[in-house]
Amino acid sequence: MRFDANALFEAELARRGLTFSKEDDLVYQIQVGGWDLSVNLDNARRNAERDQDPGVITRFVENILGFSGRHPEWDEASTLLFWSAQPADSDFGASIHVAVTDTVSRVLTLSDAERTRVTWVTPSMCHKWGVTVDQACSLAASNQNRLLEGLKLETAHGDDVSDTLGMIPLHPPYKASTIFASAFKNLVEPVLGWPVLVVLPCRDFVYVIAETSTLLESLGPVVVEEFRNSGHPITTEVLRISDDGIEAIGHFPPEGA
Repeated sequence: MRFDANALFEAELARRGLTFSKEDDLVYQIQVGGWDLSVNLDNARRNAERDQDPGVITRFVENILGFSGRHPEWDEASTLLFWSAQPADSDFGASIHVAVTDTVSRVLTLSDAERTRVTWVTPSMCHKWGVTVDQACSLAASNQNRLLEGLKLETAHGDDVSDTLGMIPLHPPYKASTIFASAFKNLVEPVLGWPVLVVLPCRDFVYVIAETSTLLESLGPVVVEEFRNSGHPITTEVLRISDDGIEAIGHFPPEGA
């Protein structure tokens, strides 16, 4: 079954009486209940085409309506701001985003209390809340640390640090984005030391290993598979995280991706 995801998306918006404009083939500006939202169709389109399920597009529109129609005030929104890892070649539109590596960026997002819906934050949204972009970004950094409160790094493989695989026990959509938290070091250092190496092929998948780990090469196949098959791919890069920040030290070739 073939279908045009963009046409379905636009038809759903029109059916619900929503006005929109297009920045490009993937990024839409949509007016919902007094809010001007920047919406990226890429992930939903990938999932719909992969599963050959046009219902993915319908549910995507329902999520937009269900979240954006609540008009969160700043007191509520300030606790729901987080940085989210995204591919650097995403069509970010007017959203607030920062380059991390050649293939990874972080974008400021607003979630709901259950963290089931995510929208990218724009300067106009900050203006409606009566705060500056810097204030919103600062709150997101604090909230990112809060995601790690009470968590303990899960491990697999051997007893020696060189063959220990670390995993973040957090549900999507912010599992991979925990690397942006300053508290990330406190989570991983007692088990794996510091600095560490990280792979995050998609937003709900992240492995952490010691800088001297013997496991790195063996992670290649699973990293590429997750990157190629996920509806929310990020990167096949290997990232080194240290007190100096995040840097890419190599990558697994995403053959056929």
